Amino acid sequence: MTDIYQSVVTTQWNDFDYFGDGTFISDVSEESDDVISEYNLQTPAKLNIGASVFIGTSGFITADVEMINYPGAKYSSDISGITFNSDNETINELYQPTVNYRIGGEYRFNNFRFRAGYAYMPDPFKSEQNGISRKMNSFSTGLGYRNKKFYSDLAVVFTQGKNSYRPYTLNSVDSPLVTLTNQATLSVLTVGFSF
Repeated sequence: MTDIYQSVVTTQWNDFDYFGDGTFISDVSEESDDVISEYNLQTPAKLNIGASVFIGTSGFITADVEMINYPGAKYSSDISGITFNSDNETINELYQPTVNYRIGGEYRFNNFRFRAGYAYMPDPFKSEQNGISRKMNSFSTGLGYRNKKFYSDLAVVFTQGKNSYRPYTLNSVDSPLVTLTNQATLSVLTVGFSF
């Protein structure tokens, strides 16, 4: 990966006589040169195992388990002299492997389809950060209608979890902490025609 970024600092002096010689300063802006950072990122390994059981023509139940090795994420560089050892050690200290679970099913009644599902994603951190567990729960339901020439599906997914971050740090234990309670509802309507 290659990151290219730049910084700009702007100050507003409101026509202030900074030097006391009648030279008034208004807005001053300074811009850095482009900073180029090249590195390699190895994302965590992921293994997914799933199974489905069909109940005749009445529907099915499906489940899958997903294992993610978050401490396996690694930074490296092809440039001599650049090391990411401390970053990789921090990743190993903070993160743990997790196992995500999903289960769902569909029941068919004539041309109608009824669906429901649940997903659980545990906190990827070894210990709670800022006293907040980042585990997430997701509930879904759906209704569909299907015949030979037309189909429609309505799905609703409700996801909830918590998160936190510190927008800036002070030389104190009282750095500001933002705690977020995330609740999202997503609705998707699909309509299709067969030719």
